[in-house]
Amino acid sequence: PRTGFRERLVLRLAAHRTHAVIAVSEEVAAQTNALAPRVGAPSVIANGLPLPAMRSAAHREERSRWGIPTDALVIGCLARFDPVKNLPLLLRAIAALHAARPELNVHLLLAGDGTQRAELVQLARALQIEARVTMPGMVADPSAVLAVLDVCVLTSTTEGTPMSLIEA
Repeated sequence: PRTGFRERLVLRLAAHRTHAVIAVSEEVAAQTNALAPRVGAPSVIANGLPLPAMRSAAHREERSRWGIPTDALVIGCLARFDPVKNLPLLLRAIAALHAARPELNVHLLLAGDGTQRAELVQLARALQIEARVTMPGMVADPSAVLAVLDVCVLTSTTEGTPMSLIEA
């Protein structure tokens, strides 16, 4: 596991109030085995997702709901706005892509929220791409975001089980 001493200590202390541990994958279960002496091995309940036909002829019209041009190449990410998600890298990539290929009319849809929101807004402004970035905040229905994306990306420096990519 990639956890340090402090993380393992916190997990062990939490185990005293824990009756069971559930993980979304075998890999995550392996990382939480620090709790095993107290509560037993984690149970794995894999994320099972229905596969609806989310993309339809109307998906481009849905873009207007987010203020995105219907002819744009929409790249997006559903994430917590946190340093581990490395969203500044994504903003820089969008700026570089737009500079290299302006005819693509690239647009970034960042759904989520967190401590880095102000920093991300400021970076988009500094990169002069704020008109190409939409940050609607938390969304109740992630499938509504996924339905309008042409490309879903993940720029995290580390992930256990990247649920946003699995869902995409």
